[in-house]
Amino acid sequence: MDNPYEPPTADIDDGTIATPSKLKWKIFFWVLASLEGLSMIYNFVYPEEQGLGSIIGELIVYSLILTGLFGFAYNKKILFQKFWRYLIPAGIGWDVYTIFLTGYFEVTEEYELYILIGTLVILVLPILIFQYLALFFYSYKSENIWS
Repeated sequence: MDNPYEPPTADIDDGTIATPSKLKWKIFFWVLASLEGLSMIYNFVYPEEQGLGSIIGELIVYSLILTGLFGFAYNKKILFQKFWRYLIPAGIGWDVYTIFLTGYFEVTEEYELYILIGTLVILVLPILIFQYLALFFYSYKSENIWS
């Protein structure tokens, strides 16, 4: 006699592997692309805020990062796997340079320092962590895309 509490099994096995939905990564990609687009518009309207070299660097680095996020979110094979592995430290280096070493943030009062640190920790750091986490998953953990 069959066990009535055992779930039914299907005899279908066509060899396909189900991939999990990446809806959250797609939403994250479009939010980040929108924020970067607004940032570029601001940089082109007020180019004296940053130098032309910083604007061009930002455009190149974040165009590549957004391309990698697009490839990961939509399961697309773009360029080659090692390229994305090398982009992660290059992007992190660019972000560290632009946040801490350019002198873009001039703090004159103590409360401005607290606001700056709070903004970086609450808003900027999570976005950076998630974008590099997506690039890590894309370059190291997405065998279904690269095979």
